[in-house]
Amino acid sequence: MTQSDAKNTDKILAGEYALGLLSDQEKTEFEARLETEPQLRRYHANWLEDFVTLTDDIGEVAPPVGFYAGLEKRLFDAPQVAEQATQSGSLVRFVLGAAVAVVVCALILVAL
Repeated sequence: MTQSDAKNTDKILAGEYALGLLSDQEKTEFEARLETEPQLRRYHANWLEDFVTLTDDIGEVAPPVGFYAGLEKRLFDAPQVAEQATQSGSLVRFVLGAAVAVVVCALILVAL
């Protein structure tokens, strides 16, 4: 690998680290190198600066009225919704089972 290739690889690696894309092992190895390689720290700092500037033009947006109440309802009322779905599913299975039983009985009576 040439010096230029190693430099490009280090730049890419620093970007992947800044985005949190490295595996645990790669992250540990990269962090060890960060402690001893000033150029690698510069690459990482440059990536962080570039990523921060991507959001400079994005203004703060307030959530719609009732958002948090709706979120809490969806998060904490979910077991009730699941329970209702299970109950209605049981009713459907019962009705279908009863219908099948009626049809089977009718076929048996007709066959006799």
